Amino acid sequence: MRDATVLSPQETQQFAVAAGLTYLEQAPALFAPMRLHPSEQRALVVAGQWRGYPVQRYVTPEWVIVALALPAALPLLQLIPRGPGYDQLPLYGLEFRTGDDLLDSRWRFAAQDLTYAGSILSEPVRAMLRHEAVEGTALVIDGAVMYVWQPVVLSTLADARTHLEVLAGFRDFIDASTWQSFGTALAPVPSAPIPPVPPAPTPAVQPSISFAAPEAPDAGDSLATTGTFMPMGDVEPADNGWIGGDEVDQSHMFYTGPRLKGQARPHV
Repeated sequence: MRDATVLSPQETQQFAVAAGLTYLEQAPALFAPMRLHPSEQRALVVAGQWRGYPVQRYVTPEWVIVALALPAALPLLQLIPRGPGYDQLPLYGLEFRTGDDLLDSRWRFAAQDLTYAGSILSEPVRAMLRHEAVEGTALVIDGAVMYVWQPVVLSTLADARTHLEVLAGFRDFIDASTWQSFGTALAPVPSAPIPPVPPAPTPAVQPSISFAAPEAPDAGDSLATTGTFMPMGDVEPADNGWIGGDEVDQSHMFYTGPRLKGQARPHV
């Protein structure tokens, strides 16, 4: 155990008072079902508002969870640190690289949709993730809840304040276009448990999302100027899936590589 105070009711109450939160003898309802980290056995619950957002912090037999409620449901996004205690944990959805060497060296990333991942991992979010205080943080967005989790044996009580700041900062940086394009209005929580998310096999070649544009100096609008992420297919062809020119404008570039189901052929 890294810090025995994590399991101390007295120390947890003192933290709650210092943070302006409330220590609860009985666990309140969760903000939303947590499919990846079911939390039937919750103890040492602290709840309240952090920078104007509803939050909960609690301990389960395996995990310490710090959660923040979202105003609408968003698709699944996972950030899992690279390192002891985390490396063997499964990712769900599509595993990808961000194209940022520092971030990719710190985390494994996965999302339901790469366009969504490109939208939510904006430059302000990336800048926050580069901060040394955020390194090692495991973060999940799943529906109407965003949360940080740690194995109990790796957690300290002092981490709770850092994790609350990470969640509030990330929430601040989700822009209106992401909510509009990918947010879903909240529905009543179902009484029956929802099925778990099935793990997806990791492709032989991971897709990548990046701000980098195809190398074409005379091209029109580029990914670098539009800020759009481009998903890569499971297999990268020799020409990276790009061919140039069309009958109207030879400066256009078309992507011919593999695409997600239902994805139209993009061009820039």
